[in-house]
Amino acid sequence: MEKRTSQQHDLLVKGIGEFKDVYGLPTSPRHYQGVDRRELRAVQAWAQELDTSRQQLDWFLRVNDEAAHKLCLKLDRLDGSLQSAGFGLKARWSELRNSLGGLSDQRAPLAETLNYVRAALRESPGHRTDECSLLLSQLETRFPAFSAIGRSMYEAIRLDSTVAVQELLNSPTVRELDMDGGLKVIYNRIIELALIFDATKVLRLLLTREEVVTGSQLGIDDFLRWIKIVGRKEAVADTDPERAEAARNHDATATACLDQLLEALNSSAEHTAGLVSSIDNFGRSSVHYMARCGHVAAFRRVINLTPQRLQTTTGLVKALLAWDAVGHTPLSYAIIAGHMDIVELILGIFEKHAKSPQVSTSADLIESLTEHLRLAISLQRDQAFLRLLSSKLVDLGKRGSLGDTALLLACRMAREDYVKSILAAMSEMKRDRNIDVPDSSNGWTALFVAARTGHVGIVRRLLDSGADSSILDKQGWTAREHAALKGYLHVAELLNVEGPLDINDGPAKAGCYRLRDASREPLSSRCLVLINLGATRRGWDVTAVDLDRTSSDISVGHNRGKYTLDVSVFGAVGGSQRVKLPILHDTIDEPFEFSVEEPESSPLRVTFKVFKDETREERPGPICSGTCLLEDPNLRFGEKRQSMIRMHTVPMLAHDDSSNMLGTVTFTYTIARPYAETAIPPPMGLTLRRGDGPMRLMGHRGLGMNIQAGGYLQLGENTVQSFLSAAQLGAWGVEFDVQVTRDHEAVVYHDYSLSETGTDIPVHDLSLAQFTYASKMQSPDGDADPRGSGAGDAGGSEDVVVSEANGGIVRTKPRSWSVAKEHEASVHARNRMRHTIGFKNKGFVSNTRDGFIQESFTTLDELLVKLPPSVAFDIEFKYPRLHEALSANLSPIAIELNAFVDTALSRIFRSHPASSSSSSSSSSSDEPRRRRRPIFLSSFTPEVCILLAAKQSAYPVLFITSAGKLPAADAEVRAASPQAAVRFARRWGLAGVVFLADALLLCPRLVRYVQGAGLVCASYGQLNNVPENVKVGESAWESPWGGSSSRLLV
Repeated sequence: MEKRTSQQHDLLVKGIGEFKDVYGLPTSPRHYQGVDRRELRAVQAWAQELDTSRQQLDWFLRVNDEAAHKLCLKLDRLDGSLQSAGFGLKARWSELRNSLGGLSDQRAPLAETLNYVRAALRESPGHRTDECSLLLSQLETRFPAFSAIGRSMYEAIRLDSTVAVQELLNSPTVRELDMDGGLKVIYNRIIELALIFDATKVLRLLLTREEVVTGSQLGIDDFLRWIKIVGRKEAVADTDPERAEAARNHDATATACLDQLLEALNSSAEHTAGLVSSIDNFGRSSVHYMARCGHVAAFRRVINLTPQRLQTTTGLVKALLAWDAVGHTPLSYAIIAGHMDIVELILGIFEKHAKSPQVSTSADLIESLTEHLRLAISLQRDQAFLRLLSSKLVDLGKRGSLGDTALLLACRMAREDYVKSILAAMSEMKRDRNIDVPDSSNGWTALFVAARTGHVGIVRRLLDSGADSSILDKQGWTAREHAALKGYLHVAELLNVEGPLDINDGPAKAGCYRLRDASREPLSSRCLVLINLGATRRGWDVTAVDLDRTSSDISVGHNRGKYTLDVSVFGAVGGSQRVKLPILHDTIDEPFEFSVEEPESSPLRVTFKVFKDETREERPGPICSGTCLLEDPNLRFGEKRQSMIRMHTVPMLAHDDSSNMLGTVTFTYTIARPYAETAIPPPMGLTLRRGDGPMRLMGHRGLGMNIQAGGYLQLGENTVQSFLSAAQLGAWGVEFDVQVTRDHEAVVYHDYSLSETGTDIPVHDLSLAQFTYASKMQSPDGDADPRGSGAGDAGGSEDVVVSEANGGIVRTKPRSWSVAKEHEASVHARNRMRHTIGFKNKGFVSNTRDGFIQESFTTLDELLVKLPPSVAFDIEFKYPRLHEALSANLSPIAIELNAFVDTALSRIFRSHPASSSSSSSSSSSDEPRRRRRPIFLSSFTPEVCILLAAKQSAYPVLFITSAGKLPAADAEVRAASPQAAVRFARRWGLAGVVFLADALLLCPRLVRYVQGAGLVCASYGQLNNVPENVKVGESAWESPWGGSSSRLLV
């Protein structure tokens, strides 16, 4: 890196030096006034090219700065020599950055030049009589005698007048300059000006002068510089909409100019020999520049002008594969720019060379073309990729400079068509057929890469071609384990592993490093505000910080890595926090944290500001800023209610007279307030680790969640009877779902909406009385007689018959409901529910008659009293989830997050008071028994887990994820995979994670991965109902893991 960065820096300094030598660096806008638009565009193109190189070097340093920082953080977690290596890395990187400090000094002059030129182009109306030339002005400064003919020379070239130029070149002034040794420079500059003005007649005159023909004044270096001018002119023509008309004729003009240059060089054998071999300060020859610009005719002519001795040997091949100072060849420039005609020409030369009987195909040629194939794949240049592959001059089994093969790279790019073509080429060439070549870094084969990206089509193609799914990478992982870790269970199921795996290898070793202690004291007086940049859900196409939509002279988006985002919350302790832009790493588990003293008079608000890194520049203050309220002061959703969508987009307004919008910042926020209703009990000291104790089996929603056509009679889920039955059958504890009604009562219910009402009303929009009444509606003894006759108060009813003959209603004598009443009530209830979203999705509603043994709904208070204290509780905080509301086409409005959590916590804390002397309705003899009940908390909602961990430390908190389950309804990023869930749990100091059992059954060693991260591993799912599956965990790791009709803890 030191060599690369120093070399790039030196080349940039040289380039800027050449620019100053030709045009200078005028420091005032007036120097650009009156300059011809064509010359302004030439200046702009060169300055932009230099500034782009500067930005690329800046970006290279910025990316590696981030990489070095991350690497040092990892080394800091380790002990001994590796930690010392981290300190050494920091020191060396700082030295390198300091040695390149002068790079910032080059930024301002180039930026000023570009701004002045753009302003002059906007203001210039076209050709004017008082025009001047920056190029000739700089020449006059260097050679004062030239000022006598400078103005006349400028007019002659601009008008393409050969007569006037001829007279001026024969004038005494030019002879005097020749005596001073300035004629070579004069010729260079006026030829350059002729190229800028497309003065083809003057150019022909200049190139046929005796001084040029004999080669005494001009050489191959000058020719390379002229090619660059033509190339820059073409780049401007392609991007400047004002030159649309001129652009159509530009190729012909450029080709004519190049033809004249080549014709002049052709007169000298010395020059023609150096056409492909001579290089400039950037290591580039003429073919580099022509391939870069796409001049096909000129490129072909250069090849034809190359001496025969170079064409029949490896000289021409070496020239076409020569790397310049930035690591590119003529072929790579053509691939990058998409110039397929040039690619075809070069590959045709290589194929002809390979077929020649006089020479053998060198390993260097095959190695270089293989590297170019990988370039075409990484840039997704389809035509170049197929052409290189068809040349059969590539080694598909060879690893490149970055340690991967073409097949590996195609898998990384998720291009199934590329993979198909490469596999077909391997089969056709009957060599390089080893598709299991691993990369040099991790030992991953193409199958590993495809499995990690979840591309099932590529995985199937590789397996059909014979890829080995039993290979282990350098860390001992299988491809199946990688797929499961990333949440692609449908891919993991395709990958078979033969033979037993070492239980202490692979995933078991992944977490064996020092862990950061993420535990914290519960919030006391201040609230915690978390700001996540961007969205926390997949599928929302938003850019966290979008500053490319500039509408003023400030161009933030074109100077990557030179700006900083400042984030602050009003009232926060410790001030603002900053991050460099653009953000290169995943920040989903690294939000901005603010400890805030809540202001009484104004709502919480967040402010974003963008600063330039170099405050010494003209704008020391922020470039733009935006502010957003985090809470609705008008309570538009009602008191203690909020939108489930906590993502906002803030416009960033410029800090100048225009106040234009320069972009937007999109963020998602969470506010955690201290729990203040009752005293928080002390930690119970509950450990969820089994150790050598018995397996801990949890009853999921009691004796099991209700399923359709289970083949046996089921107790209604989430009912007291179901919980008691689970405990009687040996469950260590029970899991149940807690929701909060609109009058802030904690009830036990699973589904988002209460289908028993016959409508899609969310539980949080019902009162406790309505919730309880909906339960009674199913009972034959309740108040909801299907006939509306008050059957709940009488033992019988009258039959009602409609008779047209009698002209009305005839009531028959009462008859008994003892047999039919219950059946008719359940049929009526089923008909009432069949149009709800819950019934349509599942085909049934849990805990309803006919399908299940229906029991009354219950509340959290009731369970805390009625269930024996020896039964452990896994209380799942079932906060309404956005995808549930959207799928039901309901408004995403719910109870405010803190109010929801506090309501449920208050019920739990009242049952486990902070001290034995706390007042309670229970007798003193019941108090010790209640305090002994094991309780832990869990949730699918990441924000709920964060609040539970922040508000209290009495009970452990588990994060639940359904990662890998298809179709994936929940788009939450933090629950997208087992890996993401583990990172989230570690970040917020949670006790563990509850996974879908499928992933742990497919890859049992992932249990050790979770445990190695210092977390409890649990599972749920119907597969846990199979005894053999549970025994797998028990026998393999001597530890339990969790279930569906049962939930198991490891």
